[in-house]
Amino acid sequence: MMKGIAVVGIGLMQMMFACWGLVLGVASTAVTLNISPARSLATQLIAFLLILIPFIIIGLAAGQW
Repeated sequence: MMKGIAVVGIGLMQMMFACWGLVLGVASTAVTLNISPARSLATQLIAFLLILIPFIIIGLAAGQW
């Protein structure tokens, strides 16, 4: 029972992170459109990695359970 609740909680957290990722991605793209493409690409890569880190942590935590 608890494991089921945990899985649902993780699913909700992942959806929340995905929404935040989308918002951050759109915001970073909007901001970096005014800057050179190379800088924009680097910024998007950093943003992508920052978004990915919580997913990795959640995935590892889910694996522990």
